[in-house]
Amino acid sequence: MSDNQLNSVPEQEEKEAHLLDYLHVVQRRWKIALVVFLLVFAVVTIKTFLETPIYQATVTLRIGLKPDTSQEVLEKRKERYYSMESELQVLSSFKVAERAAQLLQLNWHLRDASQESALQIRRLIVQDDIDWLALQVLDGGRFKLFNDSVVLLEDGRSGIPFAEKVKGLIELGPVKPGDVYELVRITSDQAARMVSQGVSAYPMGDLTSMIGLSVERTDPKTARDVANAIAAAYANQDREQKLKEAATILDMIDQQLAALGAQLNVSEQNLQKFKIQTGLQRLSPEGASMIDVAVSLEKQRADLLQKKQKIDEFSKNPGYSALDTSMAESLPGVPELLTRLLELRGIRGELLREYTPSHPDVIEVEGKIGLLKEEIAKAAVVAIRSLDQEIAAIDVELEISSKKLEQVPEEELELARLSRSSSVNAELYSYLLQRQQEERIAQASITSKVEIVNEAILPVSPIKPNKQKAFGLGALIGLLLGVGLTFLLEYLD
Repeated sequence: MSDNQLNSVPEQEEKEAHLLDYLHVVQRRWKIALVVFLLVFAVVTIKTFLETPIYQATVTLRIGLKPDTSQEVLEKRKERYYSMESELQVLSSFKVAERAAQLLQLNWHLRDASQESALQIRRLIVQDDIDWLALQVLDGGRFKLFNDSVVLLEDGRSGIPFAEKVKGLIELGPVKPGDVYELVRITSDQAARMVSQGVSAYPMGDLTSMIGLSVERTDPKTARDVANAIAAAYANQDREQKLKEAATILDMIDQQLAALGAQLNVSEQNLQKFKIQTGLQRLSPEGASMIDVAVSLEKQRADLLQKKQKIDEFSKNPGYSALDTSMAESLPGVPELLTRLLELRGIRGELLREYTPSHPDVIEVEGKIGLLKEEIAKAAVVAIRSLDQEIAAIDVELEISSKKLEQVPEEELELARLSRSSSVNAELYSYLLQRQQEERIAQASITSKVEIVNEAILPVSPIKPNKQKAFGLGALIGLLLGVGLTFLLEYLD
């Protein structure tokens, strides 16, 4: 046997001796280890069962950028500007929370928030001059509502809608007959803050346009209802913004049509009157060619003026609408500024959930928003100046065209002027009528780019506390503490 083999035998025996010593220590003091284990496990178990369960409801949304049917048919502009971060900020914004609160009809709340487990106000509509109500619990899951000494609801039942002097739906929890709870009317800001609590939005993958929206509440039905309400409010807001854009464009076109229609009537009457007086019925080929050039230039001028008006409207109040995204693409550097603006508005909404508008943090964010708006306005001014230069160039060409017309005989010159005025007005009027019909078709087919892929369903089990994890962790900690205490006592002995 070699020297190495001889040396390894004592080492193995020494290791086995140490292991047996450890086992003997635990064996001698196993009762102490067991007591510590049971004590720790019991504390963790009691704490887990006493902790208020939290339920989570989740909605899946898809942000689509496909054009509307009318846009495909008419080959109109498409929305190419897109920012997932801006969509997340809008979804989590205070504005969307306000809309969701309106959908949920959150007008009333328990005065004592600690009593929320006693009852859930699903819906309650009361006349505006009442700001305080009392709910008295009766037997058999019944209750009544009264204000001072006036009974507004004599016999309401838990979970059953009522529609007498007041309308709503209230669900009773673990209550006793004779208990009285105070209900107070809340403001729209308070309702929005309640809705936005426990809400989180997140992208579902880097290469997808899917967004997840989760809501955590102590009541599973409330979690489900709030999640679905926020998703619906977000989709409705997107569609309303598009409708507002279409209405703005239609309003501009209608105003132009009204003014141009009056000019067209006057110009046609003057032309017809001149033809009757002079007997001239048509222009020479040269004069007709000049008229065609003038009409084309006037149409270009009208397009540039309309674009200028849109940019001017955008620069005054850039927001979330599709008009903003289409305008941003035509202004260098503005898409990035608009994305940052939406992020700051989301941050401001988060701050307003906890602070008042006079808080320093809110004021600081407002200042940054103001600076971004100034930058966007400067970019819009540069774009408008460029359009003004193009319009000025067209005006020069129109002036040259007018001087060329002066070279024809006097009577034909007057006929040319009248014909030009009538033709220009008629062409512009026809062009605006076509634009009006296109915008009406687009408006009628507007849909939200937000699609609710999966609505929130009623969660059946809480996400907090995780009982299996808590029990496993309690057992492990109890075992370690118990064994550790036995060795500590052995060392001190």
